[in-house]
Amino acid sequence: MHVVVAIAALAVASTTHSFVTPDGRTRSWHEHVPPSSSKAAPPRSMPVVIVLHGGGGNGESVEKNTSFAQKADERGFIAVYPEGVGHAKFHTWNANARCCGEALQEHVDDVAFLVSLVEQLAKEHGIDRKRVFLVGHSNGAAMAERALCERPDVFAGAAVVSSPGLAGICTPKQARPVLVIHGTADKCASYEPKPECGGCWERALSSLFGVDMKPTLFSCDGAQAIADSWRNPTNASTDMITRTVEAAQCARAKTATAPVELCTIEGGGHAFPGDVVPCRRGRRACEAYVSEVGEPAKLDVPALVASFFL
Repeated sequence: MHVVVAIAALAVASTTHSFVTPDGRTRSWHEHVPPSSSKAAPPRSMPVVIVLHGGGGNGESVEKNTSFAQKADERGFIAVYPEGVGHAKFHTWNANARCCGEALQEHVDDVAFLVSLVEQLAKEHGIDRKRVFLVGHSNGAAMAERALCERPDVFAGAAVVSSPGLAGICTPKQARPVLVIHGTADKCASYEPKPECGGCWERALSSLFGVDMKPTLFSCDGAQAIADSWRNPTNASTDMITRTVEAAQCARAKTATAPVELCTIEGGGHAFPGDVVPCRRGRRACEAYVSEVGEPAKLDVPALVASFFL
């Protein structure tokens, strides 16, 4: 689960869009549509990149602290930042049987919400229905996996950063392009498979306030197993092509019906690569946060995502 320090105020001026889902919840999102003066594709053919925040985060902070909006202007896609379920600005996604938070406890149908969101975007902007991609971090990465696994008819591919995985809730059956990004020193969603991982939120608060909090744990599939699960339906060859992208070493099968690439960041932690640290350095709360998630690795994820999918 992505750690967010409660004391840090994460806000950005943005227009909020919302609708009421069949379960009676008001669900919202933020969106960035490239201006008509840009070199972007005509609105009726624009692809969509839906960016899912980590557990305990929110869409506003993702919009503020990443460069997806700038990349959307450059490459001509609509960047969308949905909100999970929770209180104040601390939201989660019902991603798998053990993660996470209020969304899991209340059995929220987040896949249905994301599908409805795509329908709403199609009504408002037209969009290219064949190029709707998901990007997620941590709990949001597992949510992206679940949505793609359950609804490959709606979503064309996914990029998952520090994903704990699906924990058996869904097995990929259709070949889809998937980009897996993971640091080997991730304390929150381990790079290697573990039956119990997580607990970052509680460890950060324990360090901050000097209390012993019982961690909320969940299982982690492991980065290689996640990549393999998405490669299985692609008839991927065993011979690999490797490349270096900034701090990451990336590998994909030489031949496959859809590319699945694992980008490993040696020594990388749980922080979203290239992200702006969402707190003021030097403060105890911020240092407790960074001690758990690590420093953001040097990797331009929006650029990598745009080149991989578009």
